[in-house]
Amino acid sequence: MPKKRLIYIFSRCPCFEIEEFDDNNFQVDYVGTSDDEEVACIPQINLSESEFSVCIFDIFLENNEEVSIIFYKKLMKVRENLGRKAFLIVYNAQSYLFPDFRIKCFEHGCSMVSHRKSDTLEILNNEIATFGNTKGSFLCPYCKLQNLTEDDIWKHFYRWHPNESPAARPPCPICRVRSPNLAVHMHNDHGPPGRGEEPSESREEVSSLYAFSLVMCRHPETGRYLLVQEFAHQGFWLPGGRVNPGETLTEAAVRETQEEAGVAVELKGVLSIEYHPIRDRARGSYVRLRVIFYAEPLDLAATPKCIPDYESLGAVWASAEEITRIKLRSEFELKQWVPYLEQGGDIYPLELLAEFKRGF
Repeated sequence: MPKKRLIYIFSRCPCFEIEEFDDNNFQVDYVGTSDDEEVACIPQINLSESEFSVCIFDIFLENNEEVSIIFYKKLMKVRENLGRKAFLIVYNAQSYLFPDFRIKCFEHGCSMVSHRKSDTLEILNNEIATFGNTKGSFLCPYCKLQNLTEDDIWKHFYRWHPNESPAARPPCPICRVRSPNLAVHMHNDHGPPGRGEEPSESREEVSSLYAFSLVMCRHPETGRYLLVQEFAHQGFWLPGGRVNPGETLTEAAVRETQEEAGVAVELKGVLSIEYHPIRDRARGSYVRLRVIFYAEPLDLAATPKCIPDYESLGAVWASAEEITRIKLRSEFELKQWVPYLEQGGDIYPLELLAEFKRGF
């Protein structure tokens, strides 16, 4: 199996040493570029249909205002030169504090924004290094990468193509079904969930009541709020999701925050309990129950996740002012609850919820 090309582009002082990369699977090119250089000078790479490259863009950044349009031009140029099959990582140790920066990086073609060296090396050396080493028969409908196994393409979708619009609706490369959302279909009906090795939303019991837990998490020292970056360029939203069968609302709130944002939290209270009877043609009559919790991080030094997966692209700590101007998946919740908390609004006790389990 030929080595994958890893291009490491850095400005000022590089954060990674060549010895940190898996030299059994990567051929590494180091490329230095100045901050004001218009175009990153990267090697020209000619790859076959079954090969791909990886690029790490190591940017020096101390605050959000320092990022110039030149950097984003470089990012787009790298994406154009390497093509859609490339896995493009932007690395900066403070990036979890800059929501604008993360959004723009994904808009300009990156696959992952990382603030942890350990996560960057883990996904490179433990996952991407061996990706595609086993020959399969499947083709990615987005980047045309060939010879993928079922498990390869199952993971490839949310690693390489997290922002593809569901409106495109290409057929599933495995079963040829046209699903309203190919990424959701792929995750639940193929790979480990499809074989019953992991949970699948497709096998969940149908219920007329759909319960969701959402979490407004504020750092008690910095006053910043924990936001999750959603797929398909939807912007940021608060952590949360559907309550699983046999799970309480509070358990779901803690689990979803850990899965989507990578931060363990302590629930401090309840902000709102919402009960919405709904009737539509597709589902008929059903009820949506949402509980919005207030929480704080268990570890005040914790940084949020940065490896993209099915749950999210990553997460950030954002100030109240940043939330007023960054792109949000839905403006209603954050623009309602952030000012409410900033003005000292009431937080109701968790004991407001009486939770009981039976038979689980």
